[in-house]
Amino acid sequence: MKILKVKSDKLCELRIKQGDTFSSLSKKAGVHYLVISRLESGVNTTRPANAVRIANALGVPFEELFEIVDKKAV
Repeated sequence: MKILKVKSDKLCELRIKQGDTFSSLSKKAGVHYLVISRLESGVNTTRPANAVRIANALGVPFEELFEIVDKKAV
């Protein structure tokens, strides 16, 4: 089984570098601010569609923030 793994440090770094808060990035990406917060803290993962929205809002390729891994590898 494959799952989506977030590169939480990279997400946080890019968000801060671009001057975004959880709220401002969530508005750009069209997701709830708690999605961003929980991804950065490593608490949750998200749906692939949300992952694409977040990457697009930050102007980076999907692969820079997320990877698809085997569940056993996590």
